[in-house]
Amino acid sequence: MAKHLTAEERGVLYRLRKEWKTQTEIAQVLGRHRSTVCREIQRNSGGRGYRPKQAQRKADERRLKCCRSHKMDDPHVNEYVQSRLKLYWSPDQIARRARQEFLRQAARQLSHQTIYNWIERQKDRRDWERCLRRGGRRLGPTKRGRIPCNPKPWFRPRDDGWASCRGTSAVLPPSTTARSSLNMKSSPDCWG
Repeated sequence: MAKHLTAEERGVLYRLRKEWKTQTEIAQVLGRHRSTVCREIQRNSGGRGYRPKQAQRKADERRLKCCRSHKMDDPHVNEYVQSRLKLYWSPDQIARRARQEFLRQAARQLSHQTIYNWIERQKDRRDWERCLRRGGRRLGPTKRGRIPCNPKPWFRPRDDGWASCRGTSAVLPPSTTARSSLNMKSSPDCWG
């Protein structure tokens, strides 16, 4: 990953340029690639040549310009989201309504994840989590798709319709299945 030059490295670069060292020699002293040194000199030189303080200031200004602002930093959007959260709207509802109300204002449209991230960054996060549907509690393991009284696979219906424990291999008629032929409410002694 690329690492930016520090203020100390810019000072060394300035001193070595004063000594008329080549860019390759400067790169070897700094432990950087020569293209990094060349790019640094081209980007951060001013009217009086390369100076380290000016170079650091220019680099800091560029770094600030490149950052996108957060949508929640807009006071109108922030107030809109906070008022809806206080009414116990979910972040999904807020995001969908914002898309409808601010149809032509992309800066005010946001996703539900933006709202969740904003809540996570707040110092009073617990207060905002209480406005969510689950009160900030995480979901436990899911119970969907499970049969509450699931008979074991080795249970097969006997002639009288009850499941026997192990070892019985009764054949069902083609119209019935093992699950439909068992009475789920009254369980025999061998069910575990």
